[in-house]
Amino acid sequence: MEYRRLGRTGLEVSVLGMGGGYLMLLEQELGTELYERAFERGVNYFDGRYGDSLTKLRPVVKRDRARCVVGSKTAESTAEGIMERVEEDLTELDTDYLDIYYSRCYSHEMLEERLAPGGAFEGMVKAREQGKIRAIGMANHSDPSVLVAGIETGLVDVVIFPLNIVRRDALETLIPVAQKHDVGLVVMKPLAVGKLPAHNALRWLRTQPIHTIAAGMSSLEHLEIDLAAIEQEPAALPVGEEAEVERVRLARANTREACHLCQGLC
Repeated sequence: MEYRRLGRTGLEVSVLGMGGGYLMLLEQELGTELYERAFERGVNYFDGRYGDSLTKLRPVVKRDRARCVVGSKTAESTAEGIMERVEEDLTELDTDYLDIYYSRCYSHEMLEERLAPGGAFEGMVKAREQGKIRAIGMANHSDPSVLVAGIETGLVDVVIFPLNIVRRDALETLIPVAQKHDVGLVVMKPLAVGKLPAHNALRWLRTQPIHTIAAGMSSLEHLEIDLAAIEQEPAALPVGEEAEVERVRLARANTREACHLCQGLC
């Protein structure tokens, strides 16, 4: 497994991480088994929260907290709401801290609300000062310019955003700004909610200037498929697969699939 420095956080994250969206649909035992198998294979970035995904992740975190990089999210807009949700997540995960805490922020109006006095960012700064979170993040699924504005405040350490072989706008609009500020880059929707083939979609992403890919998985089979794709050498796609990637991109260039788990709001 390849590891990359997650921007100025200094955290080392596996290039293949795990999203928690599909994990919440699994029975407790199977969900924990999937997390444990991923951890044994070198995955150390785990993205939540979704349903009871943190509860299923807890045994892995308890086994080796220092190696696990855990992100959680909330749509809470106030400082008070942030502090309450952080405490809930810490209890559910049975840990003293979260590595990254993301504010779900889908528009510039939402960003302004969260940046205002008494807003979400005030709560995240306070939680970081108390050692309950280590990095402040933003999550956006539709408008990279919101993340750019957040980064330019100087408060944001990590962003999570969609990027795949079809949806590439972040390469020009977001990633250069994040690199300038040494902000961590976490990719969501790498397979466009299962619409893209892992064998070349994940290999393509591995060659992009990102740090980790929060891939959604719902079975041990999916995990093995994703691992095989991300660990294939050489990392660069051969000419034939580059042509296939371009064919898929053109075929889906005017489509935009929303996640049925969260109606695109992740």
